[in-house]
Amino acid sequence: VALNLGYIGTYLGSPGITGRRRWPAFMRFAQRVFDAIFVPYFSLEILRDMPEPFDPKQQYIFGYHPHGIIPMACQWAKLTTKWNQQFPGLQPSVLVS
Repeated sequence: VALNLGYIGTYLGSPGITGRRRWPAFMRFAQRVFDAIFVPYFSLEILRDMPEPFDPKQQYIFGYHPHGIIPMACQWAKLTTKWNQQFPGLQPSVLVS
């Protein structure tokens, strides 16, 4: 029952329209975990080649490499402090093939 009640909170923020579910408490927890474990282990680097800030209201396409080896890493990269420093305000929806 408790897990079901927690899951209901993921429906806040119109996930049917935006295509994503966000749970702020989980996002904070995940950021601490990924920064402590995954970033050092995988030597995560996020490179940005344009100095202008991104408009959070616009849509962008980001390239990710190596896409063939660890495709799920792009899911957790957006949860790191490095992502938030490079792209403040952007929360991507990731499509992996």
